[in-house]
Amino acid sequence: MRKNRSFAILLVLCLCLCATAAHAEAWSEEYYRAWDSAGALSEEEQSDLDAQCLDFVARWHVDLALAGVTPDDYPDETLRDFGEEFYELCGFGYGNTKDGFLFVYDMETEEAEIFTFGRASGLIAESELASMAESAAAHREQYRVWGVMYAAYRQLYNTMESAGASGNGTQTQNQTQNPNDLPDISNQTARMPDWYPADPQNFTFFHDEDAPRAVDDAGLFTAAELRAMEQRLGELRAELDRDIVVFTDNSSHGLTRDVYAADFYDFNGYGCGSEREGLCLFICMEEGNRGFWTCATGSQTRELYTESNANQLDDALYEYMAAGDYAAGVMDWMENIQTLYVKGIPFAPDWYPALGESVERTHDLTAPRVVDDANILEPSEESMLEARARELSDRYGLDIVLMTTPNWYGMTSQDYADLFYFYNGYGYGDDFDGLMLGVFHQGYGAWSRIAASGTGAAKLSGTNENRLCERFDDEVVGDRCYQAMNVWLDQVDHMLRTGRVTRTVASWAGTCALGAVVGLLFGAISLGGAKRRMKTKRPRREADAYLVPGTLSVDRLRDDFAGTTTSRRYNPPPKDTGSGGSGGSSFSSSYSGSSGASHSGSGRSF
Repeated sequence: MRKNRSFAILLVLCLCLCATAAHAEAWSEEYYRAWDSAGALSEEEQSDLDAQCLDFVARWHVDLALAGVTPDDYPDETLRDFGEEFYELCGFGYGNTKDGFLFVYDMETEEAEIFTFGRASGLIAESELASMAESAAAHREQYRVWGVMYAAYRQLYNTMESAGASGNGTQTQNQTQNPNDLPDISNQTARMPDWYPADPQNFTFFHDEDAPRAVDDAGLFTAAELRAMEQRLGELRAELDRDIVVFTDNSSHGLTRDVYAADFYDFNGYGCGSEREGLCLFICMEEGNRGFWTCATGSQTRELYTESNANQLDDALYEYMAAGDYAAGVMDWMENIQTLYVKGIPFAPDWYPALGESVERTHDLTAPRVVDDANILEPSEESMLEARARELSDRYGLDIVLMTTPNWYGMTSQDYADLFYFYNGYGYGDDFDGLMLGVFHQGYGAWSRIAASGTGAAKLSGTNENRLCERFDDEVVGDRCYQAMNVWLDQVDHMLRTGRVTRTVASWAGTCALGAVVGLLFGAISLGGAKRRMKTKRPRREADAYLVPGTLSVDRLRDDFAGTTTSRRYNPPPKDTGSGGSGGSSFSSSYSGSSGASHSGSGRSF
């Protein structure tokens, strides 16, 4: 009896725990609720639809998923078979009965259906679901696959709301609404700003020279800041023959940020020339959708607005946006865009040539041989290094230069060093003979790269280059940049006299350690072989054991000695090369706005 009672209690406890676990995991967010197999949705569109579906689940306690497919996704099945399998495999469904709606749209045949699961089957009549699916599919021509999925979501949402479904998903009224009476996205003008056209796909592009280039519908800027932006944007348009536009809004009006930015640019008369060249920065302040997007238009602008350049621009802008310093961020972005148009990269030093500029390499004997852009040297140290570099240059007949920088402007540190030497008039003779130490300094340390040309390159073998960098990098520990530069000059002097750079103490120690390890390994191998040849005999207490049968000879007793050795290997920590990456942005090399015009762009949330 007691055993049965204990079992019953344990069973009840287990059921309670299971019920608690099931309630805690009523639905899973592992998969996107919005998905298409052909990549017809951009990342922004997919994320936006997914967020709205999750809001639907949270509000109605009924799941909602949207799928775009092609016949290849279900070659031997019906659309319903595919939908049921897709719903189950992705783990969709709310609660134990997996309540939910699934909208499936075949992007080739344009067939659409809404399937119900669990308790959702009693919330909306099948005839209404069929009408909704048909109505949603009709938005394909004007609003692409995104429009079809958004229309399905919106109609389901409105029907649930008008039918009086409570927060736990139970229907309190038996009211339904004709899908034809539901607001859908074909009536865009009812929810879009005044500038949005009634028929975007048949819109005729135009150019408005007098339209404001800074439009602050979100109210982020003061009147003085807006005037300053407008003035600078006008100057840039006159200088570059490119339109640069800044736009803020408190909503993207149901569109994704990339499409909304493109629509604002397209429908307001912006752009220069036949391809409407230019960029539009859209800052969205909508709750739950805060972020920015830069829309690039025109072949020349899009060629410059590469993913690498876009990431660098977005990295810089993000710091301002995240801090709420909107006006300063926009002004900084505008200057970076000017640099992008002029020099081809968004962050370029003054000496970097403009796009298409014909550069004739020169010898500038008056140029400083020590350039401390990182400000890590005292004036007296800089003077002494300058004098020593010039003395070595005169003695050996090739230019010796030292340079420091805290920024390499999106280039690799080696490319920056090579270009700095090339464009700043360094080098002797026709081959611009010389060697330059480039010191790249940031808060976490400094490291070196070497640029070489002519005789300098001939002297700089791979081994010599590695040793020169090692000598500097080892010495610079603790911000001893001046001392490290002097050591580097010492080694350049030695290399030009003898043809080689001396090893560092660490290098010698490493060689000795390697020799010791090799010796120990060789000794261990030899000892192992000896031990295998030496079999120690077990001693016996009686002498009979040592007599050779049939003789009076005594077998020789041998003592074999065995030992062990332990070798250790030093693994130095990897050096910080200062390389870093930027990311976090969404980048699209080609996408369309509502007009059908092609753009590229990038952006991120903040």
